[in-house]
Amino acid sequence: MNLQFVYDGTRLYVLEANLRASRTVPFVSKAVGVPLVQIATRMMLGDALADLGFAGVHQLPAPPHVAVKAPVFSMEKLPRAEAAVGPEMKSTGEVMGFGRDVADALHKALVAAGWHGRERSVLVSLADRHKQQAVPLLRDVAAAGFRLVATPNTAAALHRAGIPAEVVTFDQAAELTVGLVLNTPTRGADASRRGFQLRRSALQRRIPCVTSLDTAAAILTALIGAGERATAVHPLVGSALP
Repeated sequence: MNLQFVYDGTRLYVLEANLRASRTVPFVSKAVGVPLVQIATRMMLGDALADLGFAGVHQLPAPPHVAVKAPVFSMEKLPRAEAAVGPEMKSTGEVMGFGRDVADALHKALVAAGWHGRERSVLVSLADRHKQQAVPLLRDVAAAGFRLVATPNTAAALHRAGIPAEVVTFDQAAELTVGLVLNTPTRGADASRRGFQLRRSALQRRIPCVTSLDTAAAILTALIGAGERATAVHPLVGSALP
């Protein structure tokens, strides 16, 4: 069963529960090294689980790695499509990364999804409600050697917090080449607003665009970690990851 949860800081909500697991089962099978579909098919044909050499998935040893699944989007192909994501699925594909920890696995998944990460720079434009909340994350990002570029109001908030950031106008921001755009919408899906235009510009120039702080924190932590250590690559078959 697939369950989709949302936690708003005080309450846990279930958005959806369904028996469709066409993407989840292959991911879990590859992550733990157990052919779940093959086993389920054999059981439907009359074989017992014990006869197949499995006493139950819950008794499997913990794998020696972390597996992360990351979405792939195609919004740059849809004119005027909103880049900001929400509960409704907008991805058109998925990729998978294996690593020694979450940051390592996520970095590999991002590379597989097309995030090259060669530009160690971040363009930041935040809604007022997110400016103070983003300070600890962006302080760590700047300390890790990333160049921060920000639109005027966001730059002012960063400067007050003692975080260095170059100031650019929205028109200049739309033409910059950076490694990542972090833009939290004030109001989404309004093509007349500058934030929407900034997100569309990033998509059209194939610059990764993130629209939530928790996602940005995970991605930037992975990118910082990738700059501190070599990325190991392992064969999918016949190898246990370190």
